[in-house]
Amino acid sequence: MWKFLTILPIKAKIFTILVFIFTIFFGLVFLGIYWENKVRILQNSDERMFAHLKDLEDVFALHKKTQERHLSQGMRWGNDQLKDAGELKENPNKRFITNIIDTENDKVLRVELMEWLLNGKTFHFDSTLVDKIEKNIQCKVSILQLIPDGLVRISTTNRNTNKSRAVRTFIPNKSPIYQNIIKNQTFNGRLKIANDWYLAYYYPIYSKGKLIGALGISTPEKELGVLKEIMGKHTYLKTGFGYVMDKDGEVLIHKNKSFEGTNFQLVNPKFYKWLISYKDKAKERYFINVPPSPKLPKGLAEYRWQYFKYFEPYNIYIAIVIPEKEFFEDALNMLAQLMLFAFLVTVVGGIFLINILINPIFKPLQQINETLNDMSFGKTVEPIKIVFFDEIGKIGHSLNQVIQALATYSLFAQEVGHKNFDADFKALSPDDTLGNVLLEMAQKLQDNELETKKRTWIAEGNALLAGIMRQNTGKIDLLLSQTLKHLLEYVNAQQGGIFLLDKTHLNNPSLNLMACYAYQRERILQKKLDPETGFLGQAIESKKTIIVENLPKNYSELITGTEKLNPNHLIAIPLKIQNDVAGVIEILSIRRFQPFEIQFLENFAETLTATIMVEQSNHATLLYLAQIQETAEMLAQQDEEMRQNMEELRAMQDVSQNKEKEIEKLLLQSKENEKELQHTLEEMKKMEVQMYVQRTTLERELDNALTREKNLLIELNTMKSK
Repeated sequence: MWKFLTILPIKAKIFTILVFIFTIFFGLVFLGIYWENKVRILQNSDERMFAHLKDLEDVFALHKKTQERHLSQGMRWGNDQLKDAGELKENPNKRFITNIIDTENDKVLRVELMEWLLNGKTFHFDSTLVDKIEKNIQCKVSILQLIPDGLVRISTTNRNTNKSRAVRTFIPNKSPIYQNIIKNQTFNGRLKIANDWYLAYYYPIYSKGKLIGALGISTPEKELGVLKEIMGKHTYLKTGFGYVMDKDGEVLIHKNKSFEGTNFQLVNPKFYKWLISYKDKAKERYFINVPPSPKLPKGLAEYRWQYFKYFEPYNIYIAIVIPEKEFFEDALNMLAQLMLFAFLVTVVGGIFLINILINPIFKPLQQINETLNDMSFGKTVEPIKIVFFDEIGKIGHSLNQVIQALATYSLFAQEVGHKNFDADFKALSPDDTLGNVLLEMAQKLQDNELETKKRTWIAEGNALLAGIMRQNTGKIDLLLSQTLKHLLEYVNAQQGGIFLLDKTHLNNPSLNLMACYAYQRERILQKKLDPETGFLGQAIESKKTIIVENLPKNYSELITGTEKLNPNHLIAIPLKIQNDVAGVIEILSIRRFQPFEIQFLENFAETLTATIMVEQSNHATLLYLAQIQETAEMLAQQDEEMRQNMEELRAMQDVSQNKEKEIEKLLLQSKENEKELQHTLEEMKKMEVQMYVQRTTLERELDNALTREKNLLIELNTMKSK
């Protein structure tokens, strides 16, 4: 190598040395900057990915709370329907022997069960009642009989793995469920049924004050259909995706449905052992190289990052997979181009240095080198002074343009960092990669900022309206008026009303205006509409939101001072749960509603519908209880009247006995007055006949009172069964 350098011309030597030196220098600088930026980008990506995992964890936690709330409401409905079906009674005169299965270890026991009766019919293994309850509350329902060994399912909608009903299975007496029930306490917790985890609620059942069993309501802890839909909407960076794996290594949710059901214990035991050793967030880098296949996309041979978070309530792992190139591709490619450009500038300067006198050329090249060196470390540099206007001067001028461009980029980046997305900035040319990337970044940040504001607006609105409904629970009119008032103010609408569907007259239903609010004032109006006509009728019939623009001028008119405001936008949202419509919300505005506002209103309508139905159910229950109390008071009054009649009858019998004694004394004292005695005896006989008639009349009235009491009891039982 040295011998080769000695035979080269001086220009070639200088060129070779310069190229060698600058190649090594810029190579090291590039590697240093490249590695530093890679580490920094990866750290930022870690924070961002773990934040995404936290968002997914919050979604799963919210889903669990929703399931628990649904279960609690289902228990209340199920318990009411069980009471309405009639009183369960034990038949001690009839018992039967049967086999039962322990759900924890599949152990079979042979036990004796006492017969249960419901409305005079055998209740065991009859699924009519539990199927009716399940249809109404959308939860698994079981009725269990209490025995010393545990709680036996004698009627259930739960299914075994072979799809048969899980009757004759039992919960052993060592179970917390059994321990709570025998203490006359409810149980609310997790339960494993047929290899799946359920959220369960168990409530004691009594017959004539005696504990005889329990009512069980359960719902799947993980509703994979909902969770799959939620996770399927999320994409991270460009092609990143999330998936869910249970504690046994089975993939439950995956972007590629063919991977669902894959078990990492079998296909990748090393990864599975590494994963379960963590109970908190973790990450792993791995290389994937899939053979070419017409069914799979190209480019799968790459490094990927997996981020994990253990979600304890469901005992699952939530993961996000991101190709490594998406972390570094744009930023590091831009850095490599910039460094390559700087390297080429230096090489070109070396070439000119050889062709021109060394001294005049070396100084500007040295200045250029120092400027580039400062730029490689991210320092702010001033433009260099151009002394010569030859090729080196042009290089210096180009470098100054780069410095000015970087200063412009930095200033724009600072403005974007302060959320000034409208700052004046233009790319140097259509080929200005960095400038175009900055503009794209600013646009994406602006879009993200707007999306964040929308989510915040929705969350605050839900919290506000939920608080209003909680404060006015039990007062349906006040609840509707206050809720409508705050809803219109929140969405900046001018007029609105809440109409409830009155089905009292099945042949002539109507829409009743229950609350009205217009231009920041509550309106007290009485209005009935035909539910089959108009925009509101369309919303009820289609069970979908109706949006109308350019309303007729006379549809609704608000007068404010000397101004007349005619809202020309209408949105009618049906109040429904599943296919059951309870009414409609009508909102009028002078502006068009945004899609996210419409979605917010539809979600609120579902919540309001559930609240209205609960309030109406509570009101009906109170009326029913008052009717029962009135009937009981009437029966007590009739019983008191019958008791008084019996006392009067006894008093008349005492009088009759006393008079008979007086007659005997008269017979002993005076036999001489036989005629008077005969006359007296005849009068006594007449009196006895009258007393007999009165006693007969009282006994007939007593029988009539007893008959009326039996009829009232029959009517009361009929009302309870309804």
